[in-house]
Amino acid sequence: MKGRITRFAVCAIAVLSIQMAPTGRAMGSAASPMEGPGPRLDVPEWKLADALRCHGDLSGLVVLLVHGTSVTAEENWGWNYELALPHEGFAVCTVNLPDRELIDVQITSEYVVYAIRAVARQAGHKIDVVGLSQGVLQPRWAIKWWPDIRFLIDDYVSMAGTNHGSIYADAACAAGSCIPSIWQQRVNGAHFLATLNHGDETPGDVSYTSVYSLTDDIIQPVVPTPVAAIRGASNVAVQDICPGRYVGHVQSASDAVYYAVVMDALTHAGPADPSRVDRAFCLQTVMPYVDPATAAVRTALIYATAGIVQSEHRKTSHEPPLKAYAREG
Repeated sequence: MKGRITRFAVCAIAVLSIQMAPTGRAMGSAASPMEGPGPRLDVPEWKLADALRCHGDLSGLVVLLVHGTSVTAEENWGWNYELALPHEGFAVCTVNLPDRELIDVQITSEYVVYAIRAVARQAGHKIDVVGLSQGVLQPRWAIKWWPDIRFLIDDYVSMAGTNHGSIYADAACAAGSCIPSIWQQRVNGAHFLATLNHGDETPGDVSYTSVYSLTDDIIQPVVPTPVAAIRGASNVAVQDICPGRYVGHVQSASDAVYYAVVMDALTHAGPADPSRVDRAFCLQTVMPYVDPATAAVRTALIYATAGIVQSEHRKTSHEPPLKAYAREG
C-alpha cells in the first residue's frame, strides 16, 4: 500500500526549495522550483510563482487544489474546499491557471509542476493534490513527464475528471473549430489524452483516487468504462456509496459524498476505500462547512460563466501539437 508520511509545510510565493530523496525526506541543497529532472519549464518563473497562493495553518498538512475549465481558483474552490479543509487540519494552496484553463493543457501543466515543487520542497515532505474536471489532467501530466514530482505527492485525488475525455468535448469540436484545451479532452482522437494514458496510468509511489458521478452531465460516457476512471487507481462512483444519488458536474465541487471520499483518501494510508465512508453522507446534499444556498448560487454562476467564457474564447482548427518531450517520450 502506498503510504502516508507526516508533513510539516510552509508555503510562500518565493520559496527556498529542498531537494527530495525518494523517501520524501529533505536532503541536499536548495534549488529553484524551475529546476529538476524532466523538460525545461518555458513559462517565466514570475508568472508561475504569481499563480500560487497558500493560506491557513501552514505548520501542518497541506493540500494543493487545481481548478477546472472556465473558472478561476477562487470561483472553483473559494466557497467549498478552501473553507472546509482548514477545519480538517489542512493548509490549503491553490494555483490559478491562465486563461481560465482554456489554453493548451501542456502549458497550464507547467504551473502545476512549479506549484508542487515549490510547496512540497519547501515543506520537506510530500503534499496532497486534488484536482477537479480538467484540473485532474495537469497533475497527471506533471507526474508522467517530471519524475521528481512522483516523490513529492502522497495522495492524488481526481474529482469528476476528464481522465479519458468527455463526449462534450467531441461535440464541441465536431464542426472543426473549438477551444484548445477542449480539443485535448476529446474521447476520440485527442493526442494529448492518448499520450497521457499510454502505458502506466498511475506511475510512482503515489496513492491515486478517482471519484466521479454516473449522472455527471459533462463527464460521459460512463459505460462500458467511466471516462473518469484511472487504470490502477481506486475508482469510486458516488452511486457505489449512495445508489440512485444524482450529482451533476459542477455540483461535484460541493457534494457531500464527493467530500467524504476525498477526505477518506486524504486521512488514510493509501487511496480512498468506499467501504470506510459513512453512509450518513447519503442523507446530506452539500459538504460540511458549506451553506446550501451559497452552493446553489455558486453552482448556477459557474455554469453561466462557463457558457460565456467558452463562447467568447479564441477557437482553433486543430488540437495543440504535442511538445517535443511528449513526442519523443
